[in-house]
Amino acid sequence: MARLFISISNPKSQDAKDKISSELKRLSGKEGFKTGSLESQDKRVFITYCEKTRHSFKYEYFEKENTHIVLGGGGKYGSTAIQFADILSAYHGNKLNDYVKNCKGSFYICIIDEKRKQTTLIKDIFGATPIFYHQSEEGLLISNFSSLLSYAVNNGKRKEDKAFVARFSVNHYAETYGEGFTFYENVTEIKPATTIVFQNGKKEEENYWDKDLEMDFFTEDEKSMTAKYKELLFDVVKNDFEDLGKFAFTLSGGMDSGTLISLYHHFFNERPPAISVTYHENVRANELELIEPVAKQLAGSWFNIQPTKHEFFEEMDNIYQQYDHPWVTATVYAQDRLFRGFKENGFEQLISGSGGDHHMAGSYPNFLYYFAYLKHNQLNDLFDKEVEKWIEYHSEAPWFKTRDTVEEFLNRCIDFSSEGALKINREFLAPEMDLLTKDYMANHKFLEPFPSYGDYFRSYTMKEIRRSAFPPALWAESIMAWRNDIEEVSPFWDKELFEFCWNIPHKYKIKDGMNKIMVRNVTENIVPDHIRLRIAKTGFNMPFDVWVYDETVRVKMMDIFNSQKFRERGVFNPACVDQMLAAHFAKEKNYGMQLWQILNLELWFRDWIDS
Repeated sequence: MARLFISISNPKSQDAKDKISSELKRLSGKEGFKTGSLESQDKRVFITYCEKTRHSFKYEYFEKENTHIVLGGGGKYGSTAIQFADILSAYHGNKLNDYVKNCKGSFYICIIDEKRKQTTLIKDIFGATPIFYHQSEEGLLISNFSSLLSYAVNNGKRKEDKAFVARFSVNHYAETYGEGFTFYENVTEIKPATTIVFQNGKKEEENYWDKDLEMDFFTEDEKSMTAKYKELLFDVVKNDFEDLGKFAFTLSGGMDSGTLISLYHHFFNERPPAISVTYHENVRANELELIEPVAKQLAGSWFNIQPTKHEFFEEMDNIYQQYDHPWVTATVYAQDRLFRGFKENGFEQLISGSGGDHHMAGSYPNFLYYFAYLKHNQLNDLFDKEVEKWIEYHSEAPWFKTRDTVEEFLNRCIDFSSEGALKINREFLAPEMDLLTKDYMANHKFLEPFPSYGDYFRSYTMKEIRRSAFPPALWAESIMAWRNDIEEVSPFWDKELFEFCWNIPHKYKIKDGMNKIMVRNVTENIVPDHIRLRIAKTGFNMPFDVWVYDETVRVKMMDIFNSQKFRERGVFNPACVDQMLAAHFAKEKNYGMQLWQILNLELWFRDWIDS
């Protein structure tokens, strides 16, 4: 989607508008795009934007209604693109939520009604298009760069949100993101499946989808349910494969990317191009042995990118200037290299398996929330059987699993007093260290417990989409797609498919220590068996914790941690950081994730708060 800034407020001076437009261009990459601005007759509405071929600025003004509509992303209503006239009709007919609920794809809509002096901002059901706002007595500002809003309200500077920074600094990212919070003070992200109406300095916020999720599970037999799932899955995926341009598939070695490229070959009997990211080091996250057979069997051409530790640290200083928020993990660099690889090889569309985990219980924690469901419903024999299979198949060094692992998790994360209620995981990444200074510890706040969806498994599925998994990745991926002028196609993010899977009983998703059971069954003789029947889940993690042992990398990192800027930053206690570094380099304990958070945050401060 185009990068933009919208101001609905008292008229701004030409100098102020020029500064905002200039900063938007800088954030957008300085070159390789077209720019433009527009303004209402009374100058209360000001919009400036940057656009590219696949990220065009979509706007229409309806003079009779004195209404501006901005559409971001690539949503569809049925099989056709969302139409401005349909948005306006639904808006004036008070049926906007019903209309948007039935739209597919990633998008946001901004309706500026000058007659009513009202602005309506809407986000798609999964929230795949980041859009931020700042509301004050002076008016409303909207942008898909959170830092630009902070810049606009702080006279060309930016202010961090200390509570978010503190949480990000010491907590796992799964308990950090979501609920609209951002790294910048008084800058809020609109939440998924949400409509916000701004009027007279107030706002009314409504989730337009949650009531539809109050559904009973299917009661039909497994065979019938599986047949319906297969038909729906194949239809959804095939429809997304129609009218593709210069595209390639991502390959990760997992079931989701393997399913998509296999289905393409199944539908069209063609071998499409594919791109992957692997590592030279023989680490757990290196999935080359899984990817290579799929690429040779199903891909017409295969481009494998292998980032090195020296490339990472050489590029980090410059590349970080492109992202106005800290990276959630070091693996964002691998994602960045993937998107660049698509552009460098002439592709315009990236076919991604994103979303598959949330349909068919593909994440490791799904097992644990399934155990909570079984225990709460006193399905004791099935509970014992599944726990034993989970231990048998998934226990490996250094992540050994036992019955105590399960019980400890249930005590820490499950509220058995209320069905479906989840507790906040209050563990710090390094609980034995007093890492935060008194100032930042005083600002540290945990998120509120995630709302219940009546069932522990369902609650966690929605938590992944709204907090734990999807939101941490979105901000960076949105910038990657823009920077490289790539359109991301993710067939699994489909409302009809998600709602069908939402109603499938959990026992048809997890069975005998294996997840994604139904999708594995319906892709027999389509997806290669070494992918389809694989039990372990590796992930896409970059080996930052291993790379830091390299002497060149270590020296560069220590230069940052020993710098006066870092030691006087006031976020971390330097003595505790020194202690952590010593323990990590002595291999007494792996502090890789926590060290990344510290380094990552310092680089962000230097590029986005100090400058």
